[in-house]
Amino acid sequence: TSIGNKEFSLRYMEKGAKDSITIKYHRSELVDFLMNNLQNNRKLKNVPYYIVQVMDGKQHDYMKSYFDGIFNAGKENTLGMRYSMYCSEQIHYANQGLIDKQNEIFPYLAGYRFNDVDHPLCNCWNVQPVSPVAKMPVYSNVPALLSTGDTDPYCPAFYNDVISRYMPNSQRVLFTDKTHGPALNTREGDALIAEFLDNPYQPVNVDGKLITKW
Repeated sequence: TSIGNKEFSLRYMEKGAKDSITIKYHRSELVDFLMNNLQNNRKLKNVPYYIVQVMDGKQHDYMKSYFDGIFNAGKENTLGMRYSMYCSEQIHYANQGLIDKQNEIFPYLAGYRFNDVDHPLCNCWNVQPVSPVAKMPVYSNVPALLSTGDTDPYCPAFYNDVISRYMPNSQRVLFTDKTHGPALNTREGDALIAEFLDNPYQPVNVDGKLITKW
């Protein structure tokens, strides 16, 4: 909260450049740095320390690494496809009025982009939205394994609670001390998926500690 709209600056040398530049950044970039680590299972344990460092104004080295990622973005990813899908399927149906109200409720997050795709970018990208029917929930008896990490900032357990209402043969599992996509990037997740695919109508086995059911 004390950071408010304070402006910070950093001398930065882009890879391959002949001279450094001055980058000015604000609270949103600091929050983004923390979010990047909050969604990383290997770095998750460091987030409390990073928060204290940022509060103490000791973010220089962290932000240099953060801007390395910004300047290298898109060199290995198909961002065009990402923009088209997000803009047509999500941002078009995201109510800017509700976002404005959220900014009033959480002023310390006001102006923070929850994703690298937002309304201004989509106004520029200018793709046609998908049909509204694509946003309607689908009721299905197909078995499904719904999983998330207990600290996932993007796909929290609440989403799986909503999905399970329309998929009565689904199972919900929660990974302890894990963040985004643990079923797809952990050994425990690999074993769990294999077990589910072998017997999709049978309850999966969890240890109640690393992975729990709810």
